[in-house]
Amino acid sequence: MRILLTNSSLAKRAGSELYVLDIARELLRRGHQPVCYSPNLGEIADDLIASTIAVTDRLSNIQIAPDVIHGQHHMETLTALLHFPGVPAIQYCHGWLPWEEAPIHFPRLRHYVVVSELGHERLVMRHGIPSDRVTCLPNFFDENRFPARTVPLPAKPDRALLLSNAFDAEAAPVREACRRFGIALDVVGLAAGSVHSKPEVLLPNYPIVFSLGRGAIEAMACGAAVICLAEEGTGPLVTPANFDALRAINFGIRAVNGPLTADVIARQIELYDPTQASAISARIRSEATLGSTASRLIDLYTKAIEANQGPPQPEDESRAVAAYLSEWSPRFKDWAHRSGQADRALQSHAERLEHMLVDVRTQLEDARTQAKDALAQAADDRAQADEIRNSLAWRMSKTLLSIGPLRFVAGLLKGQSTPARIKTPG
Repeated sequence: MRILLTNSSLAKRAGSELYVLDIARELLRRGHQPVCYSPNLGEIADDLIASTIAVTDRLSNIQIAPDVIHGQHHMETLTALLHFPGVPAIQYCHGWLPWEEAPIHFPRLRHYVVVSELGHERLVMRHGIPSDRVTCLPNFFDENRFPARTVPLPAKPDRALLLSNAFDAEAAPVREACRRFGIALDVVGLAAGSVHSKPEVLLPNYPIVFSLGRGAIEAMACGAAVICLAEEGTGPLVTPANFDALRAINFGIRAVNGPLTADVIARQIELYDPTQASAISARIRSEATLGSTASRLIDLYTKAIEANQGPPQPEDESRAVAAYLSEWSPRFKDWAHRSGQADRALQSHAERLEHMLVDVRTQLEDARTQAKDALAQAADDRAQADEIRNSLAWRMSKTLLSIGPLRFVAGLLKGQSTPARIKTPG
């Protein structure tokens, strides 16, 4: 099966990008032919290519139409649907808030996939997608990469990891809470400037991990005790008692229901239990594998292809595109207007800075000229002073000062131009 996977970006190590990377690799392992499209390529695209998976930022480069489109992000999904007429698609929704995760209505879009109950609510309650066309495939970990823990967790944790793209390296409330227990904290993520390309190597080193979503699942798979945490607030430590409820919401943003303070975080650290963490790890490893998710996904691909056997519907597709443009063009225009205002403000600021720079350069040049003139004047003054010191008048004035004026005049009256026993200086 040829599967085209779309995403708004394949540049950074972030949520949907990593999802594409793992799914594409698993499809390839199973003998399928994944191809990835994004207008923004980068590090993840390089990883895909290194895995012998084709990547392109131009759909016109794909000369054989796919059998099905795995659409992520509505603009790229619609672009692929229009470029490959007649090809069916499914669309993923990974988040509750991001605008690019909104669904589109299109005749060949046969099914929608979400990763949590929250995503289901978004599609059904906010965007009018029929519930029977939405399937929840919770997030997973790659069992081929993330090993089970072989060494028991310590009775008292000494290290913790904050795995998030939103926190800077300081992460003050988390660090303060850890300090109270003598726990050293490391922060890994985009905002901290410490992205790690191999979390499967990193995670087994930490008894406690603060994270959400797939990061939390991968940490649990490696045996860590996980505390749900985001920049929006603090969630609970995952325990056998709350596991089902948290799994249903993808250990995600809805789990974050407390303030982000050192006191609240410390109360969750106090609940650390190595035995419970071990039980949770065993459960996540049995229920949340990439392999099981891929099997269900391939089944959805097959059903989308089978449901696409009817005649083309060009008029319905045209109306769907018109509805899409009607919904999104006002927003794009507003964003473009605000972006233009920002650009003009930046341009005005840049012009002011340029004028200031010109003024500074002029002042420096004037100061340089004045200094040069002052040096030239000082040289002239030195030359005149040397000339005066070498003159007869200067020598006579020195003599006058040394012998006194009365003795000098007396010498002149006796017919001596200079007293005999007085030598003129110099």
